[in-house]
Formats: sequence, C-alpha cells, structure tokens
Amino acid sequence: MNFISKLTNFYIYSSIHIAIGAALSVILCYAALSHIPNSDYPLFVFSATLFLYNIHRIVGIKKVEQFEKEGRFAVIKKFRIHLILYALIGGLASAYFYASLPFNVKLLLILAGGISMLYVLPLFNNNRRLRDFDLIKIYLIVFNWTLIIGIIPYIEVMKSFDANGLLYAAEKAFFIFAITIPFDIRDIKVDSFNGVQTIPRKIGLKRSYNLSYILIFIAILMVTCLSFQGTYNKMIGIGLTIGYLITFALIRLSKGKQHDYYFSGLLDGTIALVAIIGIVFSGMLQLLF
Repeated sequence: MNFISKLTNFYIYSSIHIAIGAALSVILCYAALSHIPNSDYPLFVFSATLFLYNIHRIVGIKKVEQFEKEGRFAVIKKFRIHLILYALIGGLASAYFYASLPFNVKLLLILAGGISMLYVLPLFNNNRRLRDFDLIKIYLIVFNWTLIIGIIPYIEVMKSFDANGLLYAAEKAFFIFAITIPFDIRDIKVDSFNGVQTIPRKIGLKRSYNLSYILIFIAILMVTCLSFQGTYNKMIGIGLTIGYLITFALIRLSKGKQHDYYFSGLLDGTIALVAIIGIVFSGMLQLLF
C-alpha cells in the first residue's frame, strides 16, 4: 500500500472526512442566517461524528464476517485498533464541547445521541441494532442528520423553530436522503445476506435511482423557496443549487460502482462540498477567520 493510499484510508476511515462535512454543514446554517454565534457546536458536531462513525465501523465489521476480506471491510478490520482510538478521542472531545452548549441544544442532542447509539450498538434481541430492522436504517440517518445540521443550528441562532426552519430542515432531509440511497444500492448484497430489507431491495435499483434524483430536485426546489422568502440570499441560493447539481451528477455516475472511495469519499464528500460552496457564495467566509 503506497503513501497516498494509506493517507486516503486514514482520512476516510478515521471518519475525519464525514466529520468535516457535518461541521461545515452547521457553519453553512450560520452563514445562511447571517449570524456566526460564539458557539462550540460545530466542534461538538465534528468530534461527536468522529466518535459515532468509528463506533459504527467497529461494531459493524462484526456483522459482516463473510465480507471482511473485501474492500473497505478489510481496511476497517486491519485498523480496528486505530478506530477505537479515534472513537475515544472523539468521545472525550464531544463530552468536553457538550458542556458549554446552550441548554436547549443539549436537550435536543440527548434525542440525537440516543437514536445514534441505538443505531450503532447491538442492544436488541439476536444482537441486532436499530438499523438492522427492515426499512428503518435510511430514515434514522435522514432524521438524525437533519436534526444535527438543520434543526439544532437553526434553533441555536433563531431561538425558535418556525415555518422557515421547517423548510430549511426539509431541504437538508431531502439532500441526505438522496445521497444515502446509492449506499443502500451498493450494499444490497450485504443487506441481503443479513436479511435487512431496504428501499433498493423493495422497489428495485432503477426506481431507487429515480427516487434519489427526484429527492435532489426537491431539495433544489426547497432552495428556491428559501431564496424567495428571504432565508437565503440570492448568492447562497445559486451556490447551493450548483452544489446539488454536482451531487446529482455524482449519484448518476455511481451506477455500477462498488469502490468505497467513490461512496465514502466522493458521495459523502458532497456534504462538505455543498456546505463549502454555500459558505463561499454567502460572502461570509471572512467571518470564520
């Protein structure tokens, strides 16, 4: 394994990649609302994502022993001791940042954290996790991501959750839903082996891709609505639309692909990409430095 591959594996499988996307998505909300609060919430989101995703990888590898010599599973198994260390670092850091958060944010995070732990830990009968029940996995992902990057930062800034907040959260939900479907398509073999019913297994691959496309364009429609009613300024609306169109192209190009660099690298990377484009187009990038 050459240096570039090792570095890429570290960046993706340590969950730094997805954690950066989560934290940037929170900052995007601040930028969209033209207010950067004096808050540790983005740092909490980064460290909590680091913790949860590494715990998920550590537990999940035990559920796919038949595939543990293939692709990403082989990498995860090889470096599982490293993942435990990253999870520990993320857990300690998130506990530290959690202490300084506003009370209402802490309450909402108890809900998000409870769902997350039930998602990753085998606490149900037959060593099952909440994600191992039919058709529930994708909805849990969408709900928790929407709560973390949409609802909570909106409430943190606005001190309430109104109709505009609901529209903002819906945009994030449709986006996360759209990029998660290709992962279920890729994992159809593993989910079939584990007896887990997913959207692609239920409605087929073609309809699943079409659903993903529709969800992306609904997210773009939400951006248009938020721009017209004033939550987004014109430039943020343009930037997010560009980001979602790039995401649409990457979803289409995912057909027939299996390599995890494409999924955990590029598709998961659209979370950070959309956030970066939105922040840059908002004109508030200078407030972050």
